[in-house]
Amino acid sequence: MKQQEMLMQSESDDEEEKEHDGDSAKKKIEQYLRDTTKIQSAWWKHNSDRYPKLAFAAKHCLCVPATSTPSERIFSKAGYIVNKTRSSLLPENVDKLIFLAHNMKRV
Repeated sequence: MKQQEMLMQSESDDEEEKEHDGDSAKKKIEQYLRDTTKIQSAWWKHNSDRYPKLAFAAKHCLCVPATSTPSERIFSKAGYIVNKTRSSLLPENVDKLIFLAHNMKRV
């Protein structure tokens, strides 16, 4: 019986922690949006401790790759998507298909 009570308490604590994390993330995003100084790389370097998860995402989105390999991979995928039989695809549909093909592994 004691073990069951401990398990129930642990589950309750986990739920409260998840709610707190969600509230905290929302507050951090709102706080960031209110901040007016946004010189991209310097700002993120200075505020990475304040917004660690957002800083990680920003670093991924704002960094310039050191090689052209990622763009070559995307171009190669585009070659598989647009071929003789699919040459009548609209450009916006090609863009969407390439985006999905490149980002599918992240979903």
